Amino acid sequence: MDAAFLSRVERRWSSLCRASGTAQARNVTSRPSNSELLIDVETREAKATVAARETPPSLRIVVHRFKDERVLCDGICPTDLELDRRLGLLCTDLSASPFS
Repeated sequence: MDAAFLSRVERRWSSLCRASGTAQARNVTSRPSNSELLIDVETREAKATVAARETPPSLRIVVHRFKDERVLCDGICPTDLELDRRLGLLCTDLSASPFS
């Protein structure tokens, strides 16, 4: 099975990490099944989980910081532009200091 959406999520996240300050984050990618992708991201101040499903193409991004858990997005992701927007939100969130 060709997991086109999952591959795009993985490529775009890698590209965003290199382009932003998130490159220093630790990323662990796994595929629990052919239709699921998990990316666990860890910085010095936060952890995040990106969970993607192939059908329907959907994305759930959760950021864990201290005792707080915040869902950045959860639902169908119909376009590459929306995918980039959602992953960009995660980069912005992870690069922001919780102390400012």
